Amino acid sequence: QGEAVRIWTGGILPPGADAVVMLEYVRPLDDKLIEVYKAVAPNENVILKGEDCRRDTLCIKRGTRLRPQELGLLSGLGICKVKVTRRPRAAIISTGDELVPETESPPPGKIRDINSTTLEALLRTSGAVPTKMGIISDYLEAISRACADALSKGADIVLVSGGSSVGHRDFTVRVFEEITGAPPLVHGVAIRPGKPTILSRKDDRALFGLPGHVASCMVVYLLFVHYLVNVFQGLEPETGLRVKKAVCGEMFPSVSGREDYVRVRLEPSEKGGLPVAIPIYGKSGIISTLVQADGLLKIPRDSEGYHQGEEAEVLLLP
Repeated sequence: QGEAVRIWTGGILPPGADAVVMLEYVRPLDDKLIEVYKAVAPNENVILKGEDCRRDTLCIKRGTRLRPQELGLLSGLGICKVKVTRRPRAAIISTGDELVPETESPPPGKIRDINSTTLEALLRTSGAVPTKMGIISDYLEAISRACADALSKGADIVLVSGGSSVGHRDFTVRVFEEITGAPPLVHGVAIRPGKPTILSRKDDRALFGLPGHVASCMVVYLLFVHYLVNVFQGLEPETGLRVKKAVCGEMFPSVSGREDYVRVRLEPSEKGGLPVAIPIYGKSGIISTLVQADGLLKIPRDSEGYHQGEEAEVLLLP
């Protein structure tokens, strides 16, 4: 008592000491005397034994994605190797005779392939390992070969963009039936955009038929594919998805019986509190609306929409 010893940051406390005062609050008076001009409480600036992670306690639960902070904790515990779940492999197949690669200038009647790049980025964000299989013509045999090739190369998830509707050149359902030997688990979901969605299963692999329009494709990815990628990784299905409450800036009409996802921009409220959701109108094939949007306002299937001023949930875009 009445004594002090200089130690370095991270050092061990000398016997009898129970607090540390930072150097900037100390002034030496002579070789044997200092002045402390800030009160110090017991255990101040001290990390006690077991305070960070106590023996026999759970520090990181199963199903946790290892971020920099988890890796740091493992390092502090001297754990250099842990068992992890393999990141799922996903194959992206874009179908359509109207598509050209993004590196080419499209001639009349053609458009650049947007969905492959968009899906590749989404898959990386979710934690999957994506592979672009290229652009496939609107022929049953070509699409079937591409899907079989993706599965033979170890894809856990196959995403076929385009060809999921009911047109005479929409072959995805037939291809999935040939591959799996059974009808799709899902063909059509009660959402907008994204109704023509297909889901099939081949052993422990999943095959998705996604709408060709980019806004529809992205909505279906966030609502269904992202969840499955998380399941493959042993994560909670909602991991990585962020939902925010907002106030409707105007009326959001809908039709009961389907779930609507409206692209919105979030603006700060003049009164403070929740942000205001402003709709961004545009067809489901217009990608610039997604660039302008902060999220997707969800209108439940048992609702006929929201009135101005009502609160709603917004699924934030990645």
